Amino acid sequence: MMKIGAVLLVLLMSAVAPMSVGAQQLSSNETYNQIGEALLAYTAVAQACDHRQLRDLKTTVVQYLEFLNRKDALTRAGRSIYRNATGAIERGVREFQRRPYVTCGEAPRYYANLMASAREAIRSG
Repeated sequence: MMKIGAVLLVLLMSAVAPMSVGAQQLSSNETYNQIGEALLAYTAVAQACDHRQLRDLKTTVVQYLEFLNRKDALTRAGRSIYRNATGAIERGVREFQRRPYVTCGEAPRYYANLMASAREAIRSG
């Protein structure tokens, strides 16, 4: 079972980071959905800001989407993102550039905890 602290962190970040996937549900499970949307949003920020954590974030996105696919927890929109995560991240970059929801200086402090939350979900899933 996921730790409460990780869930609260994800709830906070998902409130700050409206993903450009456009309020589409990534997963049929609300907790998984919040983690996934925040992970995609902050991966887009890392790409837009040219942060060194981008590779680790992209790897975590792929692992997380594979986990959701194995659990059969992806919605139709989630399956589309699963098939083209790069496109979803690029849409997120455009949305971030149009309407930034965090600064490039602030974003890195969320990355490690967000990746840990995704990994914890995968382990406990």
